[in-house]
Amino acid sequence: MATNAAKFEALSGIPGIIGAVYTTHVAIIAPKHHVINYLNPRATARKSKTCYSITLQASVDTDGTFTDVYVCPGAMTDAQTLLLWSMNKPKLIGETLGQGMRLVGGAGYPLTDWMLVPYSHQNLTLTQHEFNKRVANARAVAVSAFQRLQGRWACLQRRTEVKVDDLSIMLGACCALHNICERSGEPFDLQLLQGLELELDDDNMVANDPVPSPAAGQMRDTIAHNMLHHATVAGAGSFY
Repeated sequence: MATNAAKFEALSGIPGIIGAVYTTHVAIIAPKHHVINYLNPRATARKSKTCYSITLQASVDTDGTFTDVYVCPGAMTDAQTLLLWSMNKPKLIGETLGQGMRLVGGAGYPLTDWMLVPYSHQNLTLTQHEFNKRVANARAVAVSAFQRLQGRWACLQRRTEVKVDDLSIMLGACCALHNICERSGEPFDLQLLQGLELELDDDNMVANDPVPSPAAGQMRDTIAHNMLHHATVAGAGSFY
């Protein structure tokens, strides 16, 4: 874990990150039960037709491998998905995250003491703008990993007819095989991404309550200030 945090810090300059969280949606046919839970509002609005999906949220390390995978109905927002995930991970949340270690995610997630997200309000200061650039650097490993995941497995590129109850197994298998490919150094053919519409999370989405905890807001401000101050003292002049 310490090694992974050191790699993320070398990549982004942000201390204590052990994973970058990202989300994709896998299109499905209308399920027979609880259909409203799988209605994907963003895809429905974008495509002007009713769309159903399964949400795949995963944490990714700097090597592009998945370290945690969570599957839930596609109607949920990123914030709701994260909440459900955290309720199933009490030991991780209590003993690791929030104890100097944290995850990093997009603006669709709420800021907490263990989830670091970019500033999403208007008129950012220089410090806030540069902090967001560093968050983007950390998140880039997850974005790229999800692209390779969907590029490798054709079953993730189109609407699946696999039963909802079996989808968790299928998605888990795809992620496990992805990790084998990554760890074995298998080259990825970029042509696999051509013409592929990736159902990745919307970076323009912002959580309804982006800073629910004043303490978490202060923590982020301190991290952003310390990084800028360190860069200035070191003579860097700007973020790297």
